[in-house]
Amino acid sequence: MNFINTRNCLTLNGKWDFRLDPGGLKTEEILSGLPYASWRTAPVPGDIAAACPEQPYYEGICWYRRQFTIPDNMKSKRLILHFEAVNYIACVYINGDFVGRNVQGFLPFEVDVTEYAEVGDNMVLVMVNNAVKPGQLPSVFYWRNAGGIIRDVYLYATEAAYIERAYVTAGCGGGAEFYITTSGDLPAGAILRVETTSPDGKNVRLANETATGEMQIPTSLEGARIWSPETPNLYKASVKLLFRNGKILDEVEIIYGYRTIAVADGQILLNGEPVFLKGFNRHEDSAQAWGAASHAIVDADFANVKASGANFIRMCHYPHDSYELDAADRLGLILLVEIPLNSLLIPWGTRISPEGQWVDQSFQSAMDALTRMIARDHSHPSVCIWSVSNECNEDVTIVNQINNTLVQLAKKLDPSRLCVHVSMFSMSDAAKHIFKYDDVICINTYTTASERTRAINNNQAYDIGKPQKTLRGLLARLKEYYPGKPIVMTEYGYATGHAYDGLEAEEAQEACIVSEYNILKECANGAALWIYADHLWPISYKETTMELSTFGALTRARKPKKAFETYSRLMKGED
Repeated sequence: MNFINTRNCLTLNGKWDFRLDPGGLKTEEILSGLPYASWRTAPVPGDIAAACPEQPYYEGICWYRRQFTIPDNMKSKRLILHFEAVNYIACVYINGDFVGRNVQGFLPFEVDVTEYAEVGDNMVLVMVNNAVKPGQLPSVFYWRNAGGIIRDVYLYATEAAYIERAYVTAGCGGGAEFYITTSGDLPAGAILRVETTSPDGKNVRLANETATGEMQIPTSLEGARIWSPETPNLYKASVKLLFRNGKILDEVEIIYGYRTIAVADGQILLNGEPVFLKGFNRHEDSAQAWGAASHAIVDADFANVKASGANFIRMCHYPHDSYELDAADRLGLILLVEIPLNSLLIPWGTRISPEGQWVDQSFQSAMDALTRMIARDHSHPSVCIWSVSNECNEDVTIVNQINNTLVQLAKKLDPSRLCVHVSMFSMSDAAKHIFKYDDVICINTYTTASERTRAINNNQAYDIGKPQKTLRGLLARLKEYYPGKPIVMTEYGYATGHAYDGLEAEEAQEACIVSEYNILKECANGAALWIYADHLWPISYKETTMELSTFGALTRARKPKKAFETYSRLMKGED
């Protein structure tokens, strides 16, 4: 739900004081009021790398602080400090008092500061630690670790009674279920009203009921226009908590669309019609904003993705900024969204052993992240697939059990969407049982790149027909194991950082995409190229290989490579 446009709200974005604190050595001094001269200025939202460009791979404790003024119209109100995301551990202080802590990156959290803040000048201080410990998420990094207050910050005010949560599940025929929770001391006779505005600006009242705490309100809208990539029709619901006399007590907005997503007979069905998912993976990384939110970069990237002929983005490997979901809603892009349970127990990257106590903690962290991600993103029509993990070691029994449990939890929390995990074990014996509960088989396979590397290492001639045969055989085997389940290649591609057989790197990438996409279009139900734009590796990769992952169809600075135009023609059906 959106409270920015309807509630008394104060943005705290902008310039904050910032300083590093390796090892937490200065913590007591900072809490007691370190002199102003020891701080530098940093943007919020912002990545630590933007605040401290001389140490872009810094991992550890840092501090943010800002003075802000609470206006008179917030006097005697309930005051909530809202962070869209802080990576990863955040300890929040108001006017020197500790007020709250959060340990989950990439997701919003709130702190009630009513008893600590006051009308007039106030100081907020945030300790941030982006060094992830075993049991926290991400379990492994395959990208540069972003840190800091990476997304928007707000202070907002409500009355003692307020709308705690509101979301909607809407189908194709105009039917929708609104789920609304109110909290606090509801006045006698309080009313909960739901009104919606159609894409052409017409207003319709959908519900008007007595407010009773947790409510599930079925509604019907005649002539509702469906949401799809071709027709991204959006509705704006106004959810109002009213006094008996009609005066507004609280109000929030929900942007939503009428659509269904399902699977049947080996097909993915959007609004009852088969759809082939075609597009890209995308990281929250850019040369301008690093790993922090940037509306300008999102607007440009998503418009470019849409213009390329794509209808699909996999938001890897963590919950992305909600503004990206808003952009996908507007443009008509189908999204797979994912929690950061990444490569759990993979031998070459894990910090956790199968016998270690941290496996259970990672599972608990994953359940928390999944629950919070679904709560945040439930109303977005663009969000069609929940993903509970990426490339975990499914040769280990406990990993398979964790994936199965998380997929079933996602189905319980939201039966209206598809629920999956993403696997790179599709060629092993584990493939026979690991997708039992998944609605769609989602796999990552780099057949062309793997075969080309193998040929060069063995001094053999490279034959493009060999990876094509491997890919076809893999898809056929999965269909035999799981008859009736759709298959989406959630990662495929080729890095331009190496020209394995003497070809120009961009030409090799282009040839790989053409070869594999045509097979996927024929034999699968979706293809997401790895990746939209080059991104930075984690520091562990930087030390042993190269700083930049060069699988992008565009450079990190968003300059298109040869493959981008070719891939666009393929997705548009022009080749």
